Amino acid sequence: MADARKELAYHCKLLGALVLAIRATPYVMSLLSSEEATRKRLERQVVGVRESDDGVFGVFLCGAGLSAGGAAASAVPEAASGAGFSREAEGSNAHAAKGAARAEGQASARAEAAEGQGAKRAAAKAEGAAAAEGAAAEGAEAAGSGGAAPSAGVGAPTTWRVAGATLLTGGVLVAAYYSEKQRRMKAILESKTATAGEAAIGGPFSLREGSTGRRYTEKELLGKWSLLYFGFTTCPDICPDEMEKLATAIDAIEKVAGEGAVNTVFFTIDPERDSLKEVAEYVKKFHKRMVGLTGSVKECNAAARAYRVYHHKTSQDADYLVDHSIIHYVVGPDGKFRKFFLKSDSAETLSDGVLKLMAKEFRETGAVAAAP
Repeated sequence: MADARKELAYHCKLLGALVLAIRATPYVMSLLSSEEATRKRLERQVVGVRESDDGVFGVFLCGAGLSAGGAAASAVPEAASGAGFSREAEGSNAHAAKGAARAEGQASARAEAAEGQGAKRAAAKAEGAAAAEGAAAEGAEAAGSGGAAPSAGVGAPTTWRVAGATLLTGGVLVAAYYSEKQRRMKAILESKTATAGEAAIGGPFSLREGSTGRRYTEKELLGKWSLLYFGFTTCPDICPDEMEKLATAIDAIEKVAGEGAVNTVFFTIDPERDSLKEVAEYVKKFHKRMVGLTGSVKECNAAARAYRVYHHKTSQDADYLVDHSIIHYVVGPDGKFRKFFLKSDSAETLSDGVLKLMAKEFRETGAVAAAP
């Protein structure tokens, strides 16, 4: 009984370790890829997929696994009782066999003692007594064997059944968990849009436009679709590639929707080095209608926070780099965030995504963005 319970406890701990390993895997993988970490963070913010959802799945998985293990082990006490009964039956059989042997010895002794007074008659009586006692012993043995039969082989395989049921249940639940996760991730990656309430991305900002020095706020985004990108002018490779991709997407959009159909805005996250002049010259290298914004450290940080942009200086040297999230934001004519694109998305994917949003909004509302 105690051994069976220890065995069940061991398998429950094994299942718990499996659950912890499954829960830890996504976090380990996210540490290996900043882009994957960015994607997951935005998915939680935009679509409402929270880490607590995974926690609920983990708790459900562990609890269901333990319940299944307990259900599978419900036969353990009965098995233990069957094993005890089997041992008692074996003891009864041995006792009956000893009684039969003793009866045979006594019968033989009486037969020898009666040889002088009528050997034949005494021997016949002794044989009859021995036969009766032997039959009684055989009956007891048969009864013991019949009682023990149902319990034979029950005790040993019970722990293996517990292990098998626990692992099978855990495997089914793990498969269901991953299936549900994949379904939700697929829906997220196909839409990348806010589906659970209003997205907590975007908000007020006040910066200066590089070429004119005038104030540029979130109100400038109203009336037209906008594409926003956060970076810094001294970025050696990532930002130039993303700006080229953005310029290509702008040209593709304007071929369909008309020239000036979208606002394209570059926000610096390095205001200490990116002056008005630096920003103005930088954006014109990529597209003539692209706007570059800068401001004080406080103002730039506030704009980055509004759009949930991660950025961090890698050192305090004069030629420092800035680590930052690589995201293109799409904002609708109402000034609200609609969709995001990552470094892994091509210029074609970016332009097609914006055009589809434009067409969908026109079908639903009949509204057309204000002319430039």
